[in-house]
Amino acid sequence: MTDEEWGQEHARSLGTYLAGAGLEEVGRRGRPISDDDFLILFNAHHEDIEFVIPSIPGDPWLGLLDTWFPTGSGERVQWRAGMRYLLRGRSLALFTRVAAQP
Repeated sequence: MTDEEWGQEHARSLGTYLAGAGLEEVGRRGRPISDDDFLILFNAHHEDIEFVIPSIPGDPWLGLLDTWFPTGSGERVQWRAGMRYLLRGRSLALFTRVAAQP
């Protein structure tokens, strides 16, 4: 994302990918530390926004949380690259997948 894109006042949504394998730390025993991958979708707009699940190599994503649902969790289904996810107005969705083993 460029500075210009970040500064757009009409932007109301954001998707963030957190790569668990991207950690550059080692544990007390000298082994690399890794975590699962996470995908977070934010919709600050009052209208629904459709996100496309990104094409990032790895297993399918598992939906964990969608704050639009009264219980906070939607359907726990797998989401693959290119699938469309409808994120309701003023809500957040969280997806995860198990980290690839080195």
